Amino acid sequence: PSTLLQPYLDGTKSSLGVLDLKVFKYSYVSQREHKRLIRYLSRQWKIRSIKGTVNQPFKIATLLTEMNFPARLNGVQLRDSFEQVLDDLQRDEVISNWSYTEAIEEARIGKRGWVQNYWSQISIIITPPSTVVLENKKKITLSNAPVETNELTEPECTEVLIEKEEGIVEMKKTIQELTPEI
Repeated sequence: PSTLLQPYLDGTKSSLGVLDLKVFKYSYVSQREHKRLIRYLSRQWKIRSIKGTVNQPFKIATLLTEMNFPARLNGVQLRDSFEQVLDDLQRDEVISNWSYTEAIEEARIGKRGWVQNYWSQISIIITPPSTVVLENKKKITLSNAPVETNELTEPECTEVLIEKEEGIVEMKKTIQELTPEI
């Protein structure tokens, strides 16, 4: 890619998350909800990897908006389709696991307005596969690569990255931790 587009593919301006190759096998006609959900999740997992909040729950209403199910579905069909998409993604190992944050009150299901007033307000936890988390962390580590400087100022608040032999990057919060006490 050109130098104009390169920062958007890697580095700090990167707007792409890690996608599993299995996502491209889904049909864009009959499985568009699958594709839309995983595209949204990949962006969120990248953002949440940076912030360290990968296991933060999603509101069902947000996911439904992103997935854009057909309006012709009634509430029960919508819930079944939503759960079927999540089950398909879990079976194909595109997501690791999913679960509601609270038990569903089945007595409220099917009553007037239950989707808008109850079910869509519930949160759901969707866990990414470990490979996605590792790849996002690699991108974060690469975008935060150390810059060589001859001088270090304000040692009490400077962050220094040390590369170990295994290629693992360890962050030290202060220069004092690196130098013996004088």
